Amino acid sequence: MLASLYIENYALVDSLSVEFGPGFAVLTGETGAGKSILVGALQIALGSRADIAREEGASITAEFIVDRDGPVPEALEGFGIPLDDERLILARRIGKGGGSCRINGHPATATMLRSLGELLVDFHGQHDHQSLLRPRSHLRFIDAFGGEALMRALDAYRVLFDERAEVIESLDGLKRDDRESRRREDLLRYQLEEIDRAGLTPGEDQSLASERRRLTNAEALAARAGEASRALAGDEAEASARELIAVAASALEELARLDPELEPLATDVNGALITVDEAARSLREYAGEVEFDEARLEAVESRLALIHDLQRKYGDDIDEVFAYRERVAAEIDAMENADAAIERLTKRLEELSGELTRAAEALTKLRRAAGELLAKRVSARLSKLGITEGRLEIEHEVAAGVEGYTRRGADRVQFLMRTNPGQPPLPLAKIASGGEISRTMLALKAESALDDEIPTLVFDEIDAGIGGTTSVHVGRELLSLAQRSESTQVLCVTHSAQIASLAHHHVAVSKANRAGAAVIRVRPVTSEERVAELARMLGGAPDDAAALDHAEVLAREGAKARGD
Repeated sequence: MLASLYIENYALVDSLSVEFGPGFAVLTGETGAGKSILVGALQIALGSRADIAREEGASITAEFIVDRDGPVPEALEGFGIPLDDERLILARRIGKGGGSCRINGHPATATMLRSLGELLVDFHGQHDHQSLLRPRSHLRFIDAFGGEALMRALDAYRVLFDERAEVIESLDGLKRDDRESRRREDLLRYQLEEIDRAGLTPGEDQSLASERRRLTNAEALAARAGEASRALAGDEAEASARELIAVAASALEELARLDPELEPLATDVNGALITVDEAARSLREYAGEVEFDEARLEAVESRLALIHDLQRKYGDDIDEVFAYRERVAAEIDAMENADAAIERLTKRLEELSGELTRAAEALTKLRRAAGELLAKRVSARLSKLGITEGRLEIEHEVAAGVEGYTRRGADRVQFLMRTNPGQPPLPLAKIASGGEISRTMLALKAESALDDEIPTLVFDEIDAGIGGTTSVHVGRELLSLAQRSESTQVLCVTHSAQIASLAHHHVAVSKANRAGAAVIRVRPVTSEERVAELARMLGGAPDDAAALDHAEVLAREGAKARGD
């Protein structure tokens, strides 16, 4: 809700401050008094383009009271600006040398102000500031008018739409991954086959390395084994270790008979003799078996080369190669599972597309019925609001396929208006009269019961070309709209006494002369002053008894309508 507006050095304003309250408020004054300047200043505070500025620069500050649970705090959070309480202050300075914007004292941009402005105020009467002129907003009126059944259908549709969107996202991700996986899978399967084809066994590389050493050094091994065997067992040319140990064993046996304490030593030496015999025999056998086998060496070398190639690619040893193989097999298995997931999601997408199509068709049916009834009722209400030949029509298009659906459904609607018999219906944006558009919006809001998130509605030119009974109808509709919820605020610039008499708050705008220059003044109209201001609006002089009587009647009827 707009709480106050402060203007300095803008157009005909030197300095003024005006406060606003909840409910229905009017701005009144003579033609050219500056009412539209106040509206224009508010638009500038909300980020609109500023074309008029004095040399010294203009300052405009608008203060709002916002709902902490509404969309404004979320928008501020996106800007990185805290909302300490329910007060939101938008300040803008404009001048020929540039300007500045601030939100609650924090530096901002005009774009940020405009973003907040779309959440705070909806202007009706100036073509470039009306939500009604944006076809994307028209569907909201129909949905609000359609009531609970339509909203349930919309909720059911959105559940399906969101699920389908999630499935598409998951499926797209899997397909992207799948294209990469296909290329990788070929490599992995080749690696798996290469490892399996090798037929490795644990420790094979070590045993083959030992065998290669034996084969490579076969001659040296045989020679050294024979030499060792001869040293142990002896030959005819020289004494052997066995012979010497045998002599020692015989001597120790004799000593042990003389001194039993030497028996363990004699036993050890006899054992050594047995060990030497066994070692000599083994060495003779080894020397006899060792021979150079070129074919076997080539086979061992080839096998080791294969193993080393696999180790170079997949691990430092055979155990690591086996571990890599297990990882490859697991990844291939996961890829095969992805194929199953793609198949499952594709099937679910088909199911959801069918369900979504049926939900969209049901929603479209309800919207067509609601739209036809809304158009009929709005058209009837327009007649009471001074658009006697006005007829609202709804252009309704439906997306051809599920790919054209949005989260709002398959429907695209646009409000069209006939203002004169024999003329084709035209988009609202092509209707010249701002008053007609404002009254059309009023009729739509009255019929749709749209709980608009935008708390403040500004109507300018709504009384253009109307008077008498029609003005009363317009005023009562504005009052009803303002009383719809505690958070709704309606501001109306009007020349109609009938409309002004129904307002909760009344602000009079006037033009005064100061030092040879015209300046704008504003003042709140008290309950005691209201009759006189209404009489002025009726065209009467301050002492015109007839005008005063009429004004008193309007004031009493207005108070009664407000419930005062």
